[in-house]
Amino acid sequence: MLNKLTNRVYYMPYRDEGCRPSLGLVIGDKYSLVVDAGNSIEHTNEFLEEIKSINHTPIKYLAITHWHWDHVAGISIIDVDTICHKRTNEKIEEVKNILSGGTPKLKDAKILGRELYSTSTKLKVQMNKGLEIRGGNIEFTEKVKVDLGGISCIIENIEGDHADDSSLIYVTDEKVMFLGDSTYRNLNTDERSYSREKLYPLIEKILSYDTEYYLTAHKPYYTKESMKEYFDMLTFIGDTIGDSLDLERALSTYKKKVNREIDSEERMYVESFVNGNKKLK
Repeated sequence: MLNKLTNRVYYMPYRDEGCRPSLGLVIGDKYSLVVDAGNSIEHTNEFLEEIKSINHTPIKYLAITHWHWDHVAGISIIDVDTICHKRTNEKIEEVKNILSGGTPKLKDAKILGRELYSTSTKLKVQMNKGLEIRGGNIEFTEKVKVDLGGISCIIENIEGDHADDSSLIYVTDEKVMFLGDSTYRNLNTDERSYSREKLYPLIEKILSYDTEYYLTAHKPYYTKESMKEYFDMLTFIGDTIGDSLDLERALSTYKKKVNREIDSEERMYVESFVNGNKKLK
């Protein structure tokens, strides 16, 4: 199913089942740009089939938000000029090296972190189906602007806890921003975490753009108001917890601050900031 967000921006919604992120299409007067490549041969082909239902200019560009498997698998299927951050390409090359029998071996990749192991394992399944694992041919380090004719996309690296190659794609005039997984936690260990040192600068960069709609990869889209509410909640929790390394003490501090019982989501975020503090020690 393809959803229309604005006159020039469409997206195929995420699915929790199978870890399918949302994929985007930005339509210019001359060219179109796709956001993220899908997590499998099937996912990418489904997206390409869906966009046949609308009139769009030829797809010239693919922009990648970060290197994780569910966002890069279909690069070779879409097969257009692919824009990604320098570190995105480096991580894809690292995965390709593992899958070609280099060092580290796939069985050892888990030692280097959950995400490298997961991405390598998932992409190996697609390789066994005939998929070519490919990186981008247009590389940037800070920011790049792409003219689609009548509309442009700004692609900027914003780092963050989830992946340091995370990049936003901002669609000018339409005031739409694709964020991939950039606002999510660090999932590379069992102790999932946020750090104020990475999260706060990321939020500042995101909010520096005049944006009406925000699309993250695994949640419904946010409006300007709902995104601000979400960020305000995160920074309030982060500020309240401070440098605490003790979960029970942090939970008690937060509960006193809000003067009520806290819900499961708040508890998760309190624990995430505590975990982030521990990783900095």
